[in-house]
Amino acid sequence: MTENKPRAPAAGWLVVLCVFLSAVYLALPTAHHSYDAVAYALDVEYAVVTGSFERVWHDYHILYDPLVYALHALGRPAGLHPLMTMQIVNALAGALVATLLAALLHARTGSRLLAACGGLALGLCGSFWYYSTNAEPYVVSVLCLLGFLAWLPLDEETPHPARKLVLSAVAFGLGVGFHLSAIVLAPVAVLFLLLSRPHSPRLRRAALFVSVAGTLIAVPYVYKWYHVSRADALSGFEGIWTDFFTPTNPVNDPYFLARPYSPAAEYLGLLRGFAPPAVGGGGAVLQAALYVFPVALTCVALAGAWRAFRSGRRKELLPIACFLTMLLFFASYNLGDMKFTVFLAFFLVTAAILSLGDLAAAFPGARPWLWLLPLLVVVLGAGNFVRFIHPWSMDESNPDLLEALLIRESTGPNDGVMLIGRGDRNNLKVYVPYFGEREVIILDFLFNSGVLPREESFARVRRRIETIEARGGTLWAIADIVEKGQDTRWFLLRNTLTAHDLDELLVGLNAGPAVRQDGVPLLYPLR
Repeated sequence: MTENKPRAPAAGWLVVLCVFLSAVYLALPTAHHSYDAVAYALDVEYAVVTGSFERVWHDYHILYDPLVYALHALGRPAGLHPLMTMQIVNALAGALVATLLAALLHARTGSRLLAACGGLALGLCGSFWYYSTNAEPYVVSVLCLLGFLAWLPLDEETPHPARKLVLSAVAFGLGVGFHLSAIVLAPVAVLFLLLSRPHSPRLRRAALFVSVAGTLIAVPYVYKWYHVSRADALSGFEGIWTDFFTPTNPVNDPYFLARPYSPAAEYLGLLRGFAPPAVGGGGAVLQAALYVFPVALTCVALAGAWRAFRSGRRKELLPIACFLTMLLFFASYNLGDMKFTVFLAFFLVTAAILSLGDLAAAFPGARPWLWLLPLLVVVLGAGNFVRFIHPWSMDESNPDLLEALLIRESTGPNDGVMLIGRGDRNNLKVYVPYFGEREVIILDFLFNSGVLPREESFARVRRRIETIEARGGTLWAIADIVEKGQDTRWFLLRNTLTAHDLDELLVGLNAGPAVRQDGVPLLYPLR
């Protein structure tokens, strides 16, 4: 009699994949935080402390901070600060994205090898790791866009098409709510619904998708409209317009219509997002070799798209259409920014693995070559781990963070720190507010010769200084300001100021003994 051994559950490998990526993200959180990530954490902390929620409704990702605020109710009793809560949320969301993508690829290709490689290729992509361990909304938005791709019904064979259409629209609306840039995919979704099978109720489906997704997108903005203070009632919509079309601050990139339009440069940004340069530079040959992987994915995705187009299989073109749409959009918006490669990498990996499944079915003789794919994934993951993930997860690799921690040790809780905002110590404006836990006066944020009158800029800085002094605190200035170094000279030049103007701004305040780091002045008290 043969003993029937229990079979491992079919989804066991997906559980292993999810646990593995969760462990990587949670064990190796980034020590290099973006300015926005720290600002969002401060906004959540402000809401926790004051009970005021106006600062959590960011127009470009209006649902992200409210979600984190709600989840922080679990993290707060455990002693987590909001930044750590946000990193944990993103880590689990990132592991879910890669795992559910693998499940989707397995369902559509029937190949566990291709599916696992697709999930790992995305999960070990450099930019995907970074934003799964940082505190920004991109990975959560991609998680919703995965549901949009998986559920959008584009043929008559789809079971329960109306239900899945609503689910897809809800997922899309949430994806836009977590990051507004996803809205550029709305015309793509409508176009594919209108081009679906002739016997389908195409117009009705497109209208239902737009109405459900549009309502879900509009509701949080309407809520914000009626719950912000009356003086700021229009700031959200005006802020979006201003950010895109007019220069509002000298520290920003050129405004939207003035940026160079370069899809090629954006694609190169995608390559760097897959395999970011090594910490400290070097290794050009290995760096170029790691770029082979996303280039190969692109070639396979385009080849599969061409085959699908020629054979009339329109629904298979959706991932590559989303990829190209976002690539062309980002080609003129924050050109080459690694954060947007999270979206691009997701759609590229999805399109490429689906194309590989189709090519393997069409050309059985080529199937043995598929075993090159896991080898490439291992090389990509190992290269990223050694050159980027492991170094960037260590505090020692981030001198700005270490300087902020020294500033916290050297100053009091009521003190303030004055920074330039640009130059050699540009990133201190990221870390001092949170890790230094001190109020920060960033001169480049308070001066804007193109928008603010000179007198108003001076008055804004003086009011901040007076507030610090009124609570018994001391104003500290980064050494470059006191010594009138290169960063300060460039600041004066940008704002048509002189050294005398700076002395007038700080009149009555004299520099005390410097706080030094490795013998070099870092910070001076102004008393």
